Amino acid sequence: MEKVRDIQGEYREADELAQPEAYQKFLRVAFQYADTICLTYNREMKDFRASQWGFLHDSVVNHEYTRQTPVTKGPSVLLLYLRIDKTTKKWLQEKHDIYDFDAAGAERLEDLCFCKDGSVIFKSCTHEEFCYIASDLSDRL
Repeated sequence: MEKVRDIQGEYREADELAQPEAYQKFLRVAFQYADTICLTYNREMKDFRASQWGFLHDSVVNHEYTRQTPVTKGPSVLLLYLRIDKTTKKWLQEKHDIYDFDAAGAERLEDLCFCKDGSVIFKSCTHEEFCYIASDLSDRL
């Protein structure tokens, strides 16, 4: 899988996803429309299986090291691409809201993005608490 493309200028802020009900509704629609999720991981791929997120390892379809993710630019991180399957759905549905990612400790898995056909249709920055949704996905909500 190539690095996902960003859809420039076709996003709106999605602050309402900080609310549990809006977040769950968003997930239902995104799971039907998107084909992949991607997340940043601040360690090496070899560390992922043994991490607290190792249960997601079998859902990983690809990964890459990059300095530019769909939402940030900076130090190199591992960008993980995961299929939307029972495991990833259950994990995301158990979260309280779009920013409910454990940032404590040395290992972080964050900045959830949804992709369709290689394009980013939703992107979030967990620690800064902002997210953007592409107009085509937003229209489906």
